[in-house]
Amino acid sequence: MSPMTPRAPGMFFAERYELVREIGGAGEVWEVQDTNSGQRVALKILKISLEASRSTPEYFRREGEELSALEHPNVARTFEAGVADGQAYLIAELVEGVSLEELIAGRKDRHFLLSEVVELCEQLAAAVEHAHSRGILHLDLTPSKVMVVKHGERHRLKVIDFGLAKMFSEQSSESAPGPLGAREHLAPEQMKGEAVGPSADVFALGMIFFELLTLHRPVLQNGRPPNTGLGVRADVIVKKVLAPDPAARYLSAGTFAIAVRALEHPEEPRRPSPIPWLGLVVLVIVILVAIAQIFGPS
Repeated sequence: MSPMTPRAPGMFFAERYELVREIGGAGEVWEVQDTNSGQRVALKILKISLEASRSTPEYFRREGEELSALEHPNVARTFEAGVADGQAYLIAELVEGVSLEELIAGRKDRHFLLSEVVELCEQLAAAVEHAHSRGILHLDLTPSKVMVVKHGERHRLKVIDFGLAKMFSEQSSESAPGPLGAREHLAPEQMKGEAVGPSADVFALGMIFFELLTLHRPVLQNGRPPNTGLGVRADVIVKKVLAPDPAARYLSAGTFAIAVRALEHPEEPRRPSPIPWLGLVVLVIVILVAIAQIFGPS
């Protein structure tokens, strides 16, 4: 299939994947039937100019192998990546559900319970922590990149598009803050085209956390987030996770999750134990009795 040929259901991509229906998403995304395995998977055709790109088919194949190592309940699997029919592509797990962006929009003015916010953030942080432990960053984490699947009475989250931002950044020698999502979710260092690390994804987690709490995106003033209106403890977390300086944020997605979890289960204030005071009283009594016996009437 030529890159210029319009695609339609029933056509084949890479001689293996039969197009079923276009499902939207970042770029051109299709539900396809893998004729080798019989599985329904997602085909993502990446809008990357191979002629202008520094990347090679071998690069995309290696990236696909690296991404396929991500196996976590909250991460949509990547099966392969490569170049076929003159275009870069990625084959990923087909996740049926709505995006977190759609879930938030559907709430209108019905705020999530704190327990719901905590559970959703824990799932997101677990996905990001898993990827970071394998040296993979997302760098484009927004509510639109999180799929929500009903799992009984609970919501199961699946983060999609790990690795895509890196693939897009490889298409030219110019550094770019991010090619895919909304720029307001990008960390300040990404916006400036500076070097980025795991803390950029932690910042994105903070943006989603704020949106789950308030149902709207934070508007940063001089790099600082507004108050949530939900108490000092929530505001402290927001200010730390959205700090302009990457070094001032939570050290990892995991430590961010711990802070969020504490919102639901705050530690009881510690009360001083009465035992030391009781011991002191007994000691004073013993001393007084001893003095009375020594200096008292014989």
